Amino acid sequence: MIEDINQASHCIIHYGEIALKGKNRSDFEYKLIQMIKEKTALPVRRISGRLLLSLTSIEPKSSVIKILKKLTTIFGITSILPVIQTQINNEEIGKVVIKILRSQQTAWHSFRIKVKRSNKSLPFYSIDLERSIGSVCLDYFKDVQVDLDNPDVTVFIELVEEWAFIGTEKKSGPGGLPVGTAGKVLCLLSGGIDSPVAAYQMMRRGCEVVFIHFHSYPYTDEASITKVRDVAKILSQRQIKTDLFLVPFIETQKKIMIETRADYRVILYRRFMVRLAQRLARKIKAQALVTGECLGQVASQTIENISNIQEAVYLPIFRPLIGFDKNQIIDEAKQIGTYTISILPHDDCCTLFTPRHPVTRSSKLILEAEEKKLSVDDLLSQMEKKIEYVSII
Repeated sequence: MIEDINQASHCIIHYGEIALKGKNRSDFEYKLIQMIKEKTALPVRRISGRLLLSLTSIEPKSSVIKILKKLTTIFGITSILPVIQTQINNEEIGKVVIKILRSQQTAWHSFRIKVKRSNKSLPFYSIDLERSIGSVCLDYFKDVQVDLDNPDVTVFIELVEEWAFIGTEKKSGPGGLPVGTAGKVLCLLSGGIDSPVAAYQMMRRGCEVVFIHFHSYPYTDEASITKVRDVAKILSQRQIKTDLFLVPFIETQKKIMIETRADYRVILYRRFMVRLAQRLARKIKAQALVTGECLGQVASQTIENISNIQEAVYLPIFRPLIGFDKNQIIDEAKQIGTYTISILPHDDCCTLFTPRHPVTRSSKLILEAEEKKLSVDDLLSQMEKKIEYVSII
């Protein structure tokens, strides 16, 4: 890498899926630009199918590394290249490339020059500049060679408009689509491993995610509430604003425990949760619900039980982890930074009053009969009145 990465004057930001969009491509680009401005407070503009972020106004310059870290959390970005800007002139480009290669922190013995020429009016091809600058490097550095397959250092040169942008340290972005381009969803956040990963997956597909958490405090401790706040804070780095709604569930649980069959309790819990979530979704204009359910992982996540939970509401319930196995989910949780919080011990509301043998293939007719023993609307209204709103900053 460049020894002093803070000498970079700009970042070239590339995006993937957005480039495949048609007439609405500008809408996606606008959302991505707004997210970058919000997270970095720096000027950014579209330039020849990429974005150009100016770093010239950063004070102190040591903040460049922090800016790069923020950029790697923004969905829609596929790569970030810190660059030095110079004129499109072989001599000037050669000087900058030599300067960058001399500043490499680690020993290197092979290199590659890779040129992208978006300005097709230039009187030469990309390969011509690659050969020219490669020759300059070979003349300057002794005992080095060109390696096009597995070089120690790759020098990227992007020719855009009348400028050359040169760098070596290309960082990967998370890909996906900018948050907000696919609408708003409400995610049931449990405090476990799965639901934060589900929320992340929906953000990656462009959804603004709002969270709702059901708890049984004071029958359980406040650990689950603390955990979901902490998890929501980690996930909030991926979007501009994050809202969390806390719902006391204990009174509804007690009614279900007293009035209904033990083996159907968990499915009834879940049906009440999604119904209440749907009520809240209507208020906040969310278009779907999201859960961390994974087919066959626990008793409530069989096809029959998932279907009967879905039938309690008309809003779609997205389950982005439905085909994942547990190890895949754990790996993803570690990668996004929620795993260490999710595995902290806590009493989950769904495990309170859990029967020894929960039903794995629930019957719609039995569920409906059991729910007739309950005042469904009254219980939902009581929970709705007690919803607590938390803004995650």
